[in-house]
Amino acid sequence: MYILTFVHRAHSSGNQSISTKSFDTIDNVSKFLQDEWYDDQFEDWDEDDMTCKQPVKEDFGAKKIETKLGKRHQVQLFGPYSKFCCLVPEEVILTSESK
Repeated sequence: MYILTFVHRAHSSGNQSISTKSFDTIDNVSKFLQDEWYDDQFEDWDEDDMTCKQPVKEDFGAKKIETKLGKRHQVQLFGPYSKFCCLVPEEVILTSESK
């Protein structure tokens, strides 16, 4: 089982909200990130503020996710730092759980 943890941090207060979503396979994780999550995240991307280029959908492909996770139990899939907010406003963490 794979669990995606989404952390949203408010720039004004730094308060955070956390939600999770479970998946049976990395393919399903990838499908969700590419087909549902991605389009809502990058409407107003500012490279200078976010200190990196905007990710492309292919960055969340199953093979790339598998490679990034490797043999680890947990990995951050997304979490760029915002200079304007002085924090990481949106973070996505993937956790692999043994059955």
